[in-house]
Amino acid sequence: MHPNLEIFENFGTVNVTFQVTTATNFIVLHSKDLNLARILIVQSNETITPVLQHLEYPKHQQLYIKIDGTFIPDLKYKLWINFHRHLED
Repeated sequence: MHPNLEIFENFGTVNVTFQVTTATNFIVLHSKDLNLARILIVQSNETITPVLQHLEYPKHQQLYIKIDGTFIPDLKYKLWINFHRHLED
């Protein structure tokens, strides 16, 4: 993360490795007060899985990510999210 204390903004990247247990074309994650700049999903063989849609549900602090295709059970995926967030006092 790269906080800028002059303008109270924080820029960063999160990397999550995950697997699914059931075939699906979406995942739901916890997310709060982030401005998403880029979402990238990469399979264990370095193939990029296209993201079709992402939706934020601030009331429940959730991020829904839908892909073009299906997450395959027991295959490892890496999720990369670039974000920025306004820092609070």
